Amino acid sequence: KIKEDWIKSKYLWKGFLQYDGENGSKHEDLMNKYNLELYESAKTCDIHGISLSLAKGAKVDWKNAEENGKTPLHICASSLPIKDKLWKGIECTELLIQNGAKVDCEDKDNHTVLDCAVTGIGNQEMVEYLLARIK
Repeated sequence: KIKEDWIKSKYLWKGFLQYDGENGSKHEDLMNKYNLELYESAKTCDIHGISLSLAKGAKVDWKNAEENGKTPLHICASSLPIKDKLWKGIECTELLIQNGAKVDCEDKDNHTVLDCAVTGIGNQEMVEYLLARIK
């Protein structure tokens, strides 16, 4: 029971994170910074950046008010992967979903993640992947 509580506090509740050591920033400011880092990493399909942001406590369902309330999953699904790294976007999408991102979430324009994948760049593999995750 003690080990289970320790694991939950570390990985689920992020209980071991320190928020006040970084230039005296407030908790909300740091969370906004980490959320924005997660969003930007998702935009470039940077799996390492996504992992790092999540480890710092970024919220996987955070909505970017400056981009119509899109989540990191919205932007990752609609981003253009590099030609020789076609599966990079799908890997990043899977990482976000495994960390709690909702495939059926909507932005301010009522676009789902699948809508963004279809209208964004039309990456067939991403669309097929998302369809499989929805079922």
